[in-house]
Amino acid sequence: MSDGFPHQLIIFGPPGTSKSYKARKKKAGLLGVEEEEIIPVTFHAEFSYGEFVSRLLPLTTAGKVHYAVHAGPFLRALAQAYLRLLAAGDDPPAGNVVLLIDEINRGNCAEIFGDRKS
Repeated sequence: MSDGFPHQLIIFGPPGTSKSYKARKKKAGLLGVEEEEIIPVTFHAEFSYGEFVSRLLPLTTAGKVHYAVHAGPFLRALAQAYLRLLAAGDDPPAGNVVLLIDEINRGNCAEIFGDRKS
């Protein structure tokens, strides 16, 4: 990670001012991140913790129902970062993984990040 570059960065401004483009092309580029190392997600009002982290989904194959875990963007980013760390071995990690959240203000962050008390 570059010195002085934050682990978390929020880019804000009016709609249509290329915030997502700047995050994807310029800010991620400062970290040396390639396109396949960016995990995008867009929050919306109905977005939930299960969609963000993971959830169990029923699937039907040949008339039989079985269940499979569907990894959300957070779990995919975490797994990708962990695999990069394992692949690096004794050497420092070769690069970063970016979880790019669009429209963070549109979702219920307490619900999505798991802070909500039920």
